[in-house]
Amino acid sequence: MYQSDALDDWFRTRVAALLTDVDVYTDYVKGTLQDEDSDVSARVCNACEFLSSASAGVLAEEEQTKLLNAAEMKAEVEEIVAIAQMYLQWNRSKPNSRN
Repeated sequence: MYQSDALDDWFRTRVAALLTDVDVYTDYVKGTLQDEDSDVSARVCNACEFLSSASAGVLAEEEQTKLLNAAEMKAEVEEIVAIAQMYLQWNRSKPNSRN
């Protein structure tokens, strides 16, 4: 749950920064990044290419390049996933507090 919420927030912020329709593009980009058939680098590159096409003509190329830095995006996605995994492990290790 935490990972999904954190990724949703991250996607929406990134897509909104590109001046594209958040509701239209967030689900597609999220699906691209969650596809476990390829490594994170490939997923992020695919998402960057898609968002670049979607925001072409809306933003200056320089601004697109700044917002769609694949290495930076990969690091951010990996950090979200790592934090989510730590949260899940912590949550599972807590003893039940039912009385």
